[in-house]
This record gives sequence, C-alpha cells and structure tokens, in this order.
Amino acid sequence: METTSKKYLDQIRKELSEFDWAAATGTCTNLIEGIFSTEITYEIDDFFQIMKLLRRKRRFALMVRLGDALSITTRTNFSIRNLYAQSLIEQGYFTSGISVLEKLELEMNNTGENSTQEYFETQGIFGRAYKQLFIRTGYSKSEISVKFLEKSIEYYIQVYKNDSKTHTWHGINAVALLAMAERHKITSISSLGDYEVLAKEILSNIEVKEKNSTADAWHFATASECCLALKDYDEALKWLAGYSSQADCDAFELASTLRQFEEVWELNMDKKSGQILMPLLRAELLRRSGGEFEMDPEDIRKELAVAKKVTSQYESLVEKGIESSHAKLEKVFGADSFKTYKWYMQGAARCLAVARIGLDSSRGEGTGFLVKGNSLHESLGEELFLLTNSHVISDDPLEKALSPKEAVVIFEVLDPNLEFKLNDIVWFSPSTELDACLVRFSREDQVKLVEFTKDVEWYPLSNTLPLGEDQKVYIIGHPRGGTLQLSFQDNHLLDHQDPLIHYRTPTDNGSSGSPIFNRTWMLLGLHHAGSDEMQCLNGKDGNYSANEGIYIQAIIAALVKKFDTKTD
Repeated sequence: METTSKKYLDQIRKELSEFDWAAATGTCTNLIEGIFSTEITYEIDDFFQIMKLLRRKRRFALMVRLGDALSITTRTNFSIRNLYAQSLIEQGYFTSGISVLEKLELEMNNTGENSTQEYFETQGIFGRAYKQLFIRTGYSKSEISVKFLEKSIEYYIQVYKNDSKTHTWHGINAVALLAMAERHKITSISSLGDYEVLAKEILSNIEVKEKNSTADAWHFATASECCLALKDYDEALKWLAGYSSQADCDAFELASTLRQFEEVWELNMDKKSGQILMPLLRAELLRRSGGEFEMDPEDIRKELAVAKKVTSQYESLVEKGIESSHAKLEKVFGADSFKTYKWYMQGAARCLAVARIGLDSSRGEGTGFLVKGNSLHESLGEELFLLTNSHVISDDPLEKALSPKEAVVIFEVLDPNLEFKLNDIVWFSPSTELDACLVRFSREDQVKLVEFTKDVEWYPLSNTLPLGEDQKVYIIGHPRGGTLQLSFQDNHLLDHQDPLIHYRTPTDNGSSGSPIFNRTWMLLGLHHAGSDEMQCLNGKDGNYSANEGIYIQAIIAALVKKFDTKTD
C-alpha cells in the first residue's frame, strides 16, 4: 500500500517526542523498506526533517541507516548528506563520514555552490570530525594527533573568517581548540590564531545581537564559552543561565554543551570553572524532558563538598542580578537559575544512599538503596536496611540472584573503598509480584553504617502517584551494573496502576533496584524491569516500550500485611 513521506515524518515525530525508541526504530525500518521498494510518495524535505529529528534525539544509528538508504537511492540533497556524514562521525565511522564530506565538498566546488550555507555546514562537520579524532587519541602530542587538531582548527577558522558575524559557532570551536592546545603545550598550533583575541571578537558580536534581541540559544552558549576562554567565570555563568532560559534550548542543546565543556574545555570539579559552571549545566539538562547524564561518583562527592561555597557565590550573583537593569536581567544569573541549582543538588544528595550490589568490588549486579526501617514499618525501628529487587538478591534459586551472604554492598558516593556485608532477608516479594527485597546488614556493619551515614538525609516517601500529563520521574542508579558511573535520568511518565508505574527513559539501559523519585525528590518507587512489549495498564489494549517500577506505598502495604498479621 502506497504511503507518503509526510505520514512517516508525523509518526516519527510523535514517537521520538515520547522517547518510544522501539516504535521509532520500527517506523524507520518501514520507511527504509518503502524507499527501496519505491512504494512511497515523497518530498525530499520530509526526509531532511526526519534526519533532523533523529539527530535532535541523538538516534545516530537510525540516521546512518536512513541516510544510507537515501544516498543509495539518490533521494538526497546537500543538507541530507551533511546530516548523514555527521551521523557516521558520531557513530565513530570516521573514514566513511569524511569520505561523504569530501565527495560533497567536491560537488559543491564543481557546481559553484561553495558559498552556500550547506557548504559552510560541510566545513563545520569536517572540523567536528577531526576534533573528535584528536579527542579519541587522548589529547596526544603524536604527529598524527596534532595533525587532527590542526586540521580541525583550520576548517573552523576558515568558515569563521568568511563571515565572522554569522559563523560564531565555527569561531568558538576554533577558540576552544586553540585554548586546549595551549593547555596541553602543543606549541605548533599557536600560529593558527590567538584564542583570546578571537574570543573577545566573537563576544563583542554576540553582545550586539543580544542588545538587538536577535541572539538565539547557541549565541548565548557561545558567549559563555568566550567568557570561559577569557577566564571570566561569573560572566560565563550569566550567559549560561541566559542560554538555558531560551525557548529553543532543549536537552539536545544542553547535552551538546555539556560534552563540549567536558571533552574540549576539560572542565571538572577540581577546577574553579567546573565548580561554578558544571552543576548549573547538569541541573538545567536534568530539568529538560529527556535530560540525562552519567557522573563518576567522585565528581558527585566533590560537587557536594563544594556546595556551600558554590551556593554562596550563586546567592551573590542573584543579588547583583536583582540590582541590574531590566535588559541585563535577560542574561544574568537569576533566582530561577539558583532555584534549579538547589533542586539539582537535592537530587545529588540522594546519591549518598544509593548502593552498588555485586559479588565483589570489581563489578555490580544491580543497584539498591538505604532505608530507615521505621519509614516502612514502625516495628523495624531505627535500623538501616537495603531495599532492592528480588531478582538482584534472593534466597530463592528460581530467582537466579545473589544470596545475601555472598553480596558485597558499596556506597560509591560516600566511600568506594568501604564494603558492607548483608545478613538475612527480612521480607521479600518474588519477581513475579512486587520484585522487592528488604535485607538486613550484618550486626557489625549495622554499627558502622550508623556512623557512616550520620550526614545522610533519608528519603521522604511519596504518599501519592504523580497526576496529570507530562509528569516526570527521576532514576538514580548504576547503569548496566557498572562500578564507575551513576546515571541521572529524567523519565517520561506513561501511566500507573497501583502497584505499577510505567515510564520511558531517554536511554536504552535500566538499573535494577534503583530508587525512583518524583519531581520534588521524594521516593516514589523501586525500578525493576523494562521491555519493548510491556503490557499497557488500566485495562488498555496492547503493549508498548516502557520501564516499570513498583510503587513504594505498595511495598509498605505488603510489609504492614506481613508484620501486622504476624503480631495478630
């Protein structure tokens, strides 16, 4: 049956907006089959819009497949081929991506289209490719590595100099790479330009745009990088706050900026610049629909350690902002940004009670978290327990889980070098029911835990499930059982029917046993499963791609039933 590219565009837009990766993959697969079978009425611009949507959600593997199908059937234009090349590079296929760009560049030169926006986009992607190649070499000073860096800077500067008022994005990338070369003492690069001079020039151009109200989100982000290059971190923060307040600043833009700050500017929590800028950037990213990132537990520890100092600095900037003129308030760090930072730091503090569970300290099998006994049932008193899934810890051989006695528990944000042992299971519900397990620590470790966690704020429990559309839930856990990363994820709430909560994560990976929080960081539930064929709730027909958690009040109700019945 013949269909149209417009129908595919509308369908993919809907699926991507709902983070339904399985459905989007299926729709793209059908589209590709239609392209090859020619059973599709199409407009080239529809294909371009689909490629842009996939890029915005960072679905680069799908972009590669679609771009390949469009290229081989010659249903492309320069813009689509640029996006295809970018997707190849993002997937690490540098030779293929650069080959597409070289052919594209040659065609544009031969047809006299080497002064178009598409041509400058091609040059920028060349710069991006060689920038990533340099980063992949580990910032090495080897001949080939330095050549990658040199070529990247040359591509960016060439486009910037063609029209410095328009191509500020290319210019700031040149600035960032020149500054990186200086940090790594790659002196041969210095002849390509003075990054401070370039930064001042770019910032001046953007300030004019901001004054004329023609600056977009990328201009604000670029201005922040200019201030970073000039080591004016307060101004960098103000522009960053302005950037995050722009209507077109979504999770894709913020994630790209976060990566630029981490990979190219090499910001971290040991540097003053990182302490000031990174928490706000992560906070704004997590606040966005689909926002997610992973952090080393050590960085979270450092973030919490400097929280008082950063809070004081942020408060000072808020006061200065209030004293500023109205026009300036559009870009200065304001009360909303400060509120977002405090909200994020509350979430960061929730990491303290999150545990990695494994056979030993080298590899995790799942996640769990500390709870105070009397928050679940008064008979459990002040004792601290581990709450996780029954398919992570269980005495039942059918669960194929770790037994309590063999499990090693590590609270990596608190102290990655301390290991805790478990004693016995106080209560459990099998994986076919609530998939929850409450475990007691050994007597010796219970004493250590009390002192160890004296500064931990215990999770307040939510008494209600989120209501209304566009609600979010947040998960903090060890993705894929890993030992080095904690994952923060904003999840789109799909539906709930006590005891189940369904939500869709922006990534493909779950963390069994992770705590689920509502938007005020109250404990909502226990994450336990994910499937592309999850049964819909509330009597709705069909299946969908979803993750599933267990409502904390359902777990409490089961505990009440156990202990109150026992008492009777």
